[in-house]
Amino acid sequence: MRIKVLDIKNFCGIQEQSIEPTDITEISGDNGFGKTSFIRAIRAAIGGAEAKLVRNGTDQAEIGIVFDSDIRLDRIIPLIGKSTVKVVHPEFGEIRAKPFLDKLAALATINPVDLLDKRTKPQDRIAWLLEAIARKVTAEDLAGCGVEVTDEIRRKADGEHALVVIEECHSASYARRRDLNRDADKARKTAEKLTSSLPKDDGKDWDAEAQALSEALASIKSQIGTADERTEKAIQDEARAAQLDSDERLASVAGPAKDRIAKLQSEIAEIMEDMNRQALALEQGRRSRIDQTKDRIRAEQTAATAARQEERARIEGELATAKARQTERARAGIVREQIAEADVDARTNGDKAGLLTETLKKLEALKSRLLSGIPIRGLDIKGNDLIIDGVPFDLVNTARQVEFAFDAVCLRMGDLQVVCIDDFEHLSPTHRRELEATARKREVQLFVTRVTEDALTVSMR
Repeated sequence: MRIKVLDIKNFCGIQEQSIEPTDITEISGDNGFGKTSFIRAIRAAIGGAEAKLVRNGTDQAEIGIVFDSDIRLDRIIPLIGKSTVKVVHPEFGEIRAKPFLDKLAALATINPVDLLDKRTKPQDRIAWLLEAIARKVTAEDLAGCGVEVTDEIRRKADGEHALVVIEECHSASYARRRDLNRDADKARKTAEKLTSSLPKDDGKDWDAEAQALSEALASIKSQIGTADERTEKAIQDEARAAQLDSDERLASVAGPAKDRIAKLQSEIAEIMEDMNRQALALEQGRRSRIDQTKDRIRAEQTAATAARQEERARIEGELATAKARQTERARAGIVREQIAEADVDARTNGDKAGLLTETLKKLEALKSRLLSGIPIRGLDIKGNDLIIDGVPFDLVNTARQVEFAFDAVCLRMGDLQVVCIDDFEHLSPTHRRELEATARKREVQLFVTRVTEDALTVSMR
């Protein structure tokens, strides 16, 4: 079904116009002259309109369309209140409007210019396509792919386009898999590095060795302490013996001297002098013997102590080595635990990454199933890129771009084979020619607007 006559009165910038469209109807002129009002009028007649579209200074707008089947549609848009629509069949008279309008579907409310214009951003092309192809995916579909369905994912599945939701899940799963693989690789490298740092096992029981050396060191320290005590005791014993001997000899001299003093008082001075002399000699002899004894005992003890100190130094050195080996073994035990943890992390992250690989494959399969239900050949979406026949949209030749745009627009097309294109001047001459040629080949009626510096002009070709 196509439009044979279009009547517009008091709608937007149009006071009154009546045209008989052909294959291609071009409305051109400067901005503000009412070009887009023609396209809005067609859409308003079929889909309904608001009072703000009524021309200023008038009470209502009127739009009439006669289709090539001679069915006439009239819509009245009052300034106040709801619009009314009337559909008259040439044979059956007035018929119910809603079933008829439903069959006309959404009158290509998407504009191919938004897709074909080179200034359009990739993500905006995706949005344009998604508007043309309504698809939904359920949370259960995503869970079946291995996606962890959160409340946010469930909300998006309920309200957003299936391809958008799948792409977001795919991107999130891919990023998560990348992180897991990175963590697994890091854990493997950590395990390898820790393994290379482990000391070689010499087979010795360094715990028993350290225990034995500690006992030997305690023994040698005890021996050195005992020898010091014996030396001091020997010196004290020798000093006491010398003192006793001196006292005894002095007593043997003093006794007779006292008897003589009693008998020979006159000889006291001489005897006392002789006694003091002998006492001094005895004291000097005693001290000489004590010093000799000390020197001998100390010399003997020094030799014994030097041997024991040498043995002590040897044992202390071996004990330090044993304790160092003990520490190495204890540290090696901790390192082995860290290696085991790193191995577990590497395997765990690797397994999770493997599951995400399966999730990515299932999401790709789910997307393929959804796309296979769309009658547009060669379509794919990767990230923000629209892919046609495996090639990014911008790199596809003009004819294929136009063919794709028409395929997408026709998805929304019902019985009314009409496409409305605003801002036709934004397309290159090649795109415009291809669009017109494709429309004629598919027997689709085009309404296009184009900005020029001239007055409002309606031309058919």
